[in-house]
Amino acid sequence: MTLTAESTEQHLWIGTNLTSTKEYDKYFKLDYTAGSIDAPDYKVCGFCQDIGIRWYDEDFIGYPKPLKKEITVQKLINKLLSPQFPCEQEILKRCNDLGIETANALFWYDASLVEIKKPYKDNYNGLKYIGKFKF
Repeated sequence: MTLTAESTEQHLWIGTNLTSTKEYDKYFKLDYTAGSIDAPDYKVCGFCQDIGIRWYDEDFIGYPKPLKKEITVQKLINKLLSPQFPCEQEILKRCNDLGIETANALFWYDASLVEIKKPYKDNYNGLKYIGKFKF
């Protein structure tokens, strides 16, 4: 991930998902067979179901391939986001508050496109909602 001066707020999820990459990716798979998101046979992806929308913009999401094993959250941030990430300490504090010490996966979505409503789910494909951070 490349940080820019135009960084925006992103929703962030961190946790553990040890399923296959194919299964993990299925959670984010959009349905392009129905023709329209309003079609009765449109299949809403797991990510969309979990955050209460029918479709998301693939240009504004990031979901790197999960690691094969759990590592500390700090190492995960350095590996999958960026070393010396600007809001790393905020993320680590929030993860600590949620009891997340180790993880193997994370994903983010542009916060300007959707509001994640409380109460937050306990599980988003094995991950927890951490909050909004500017990156």
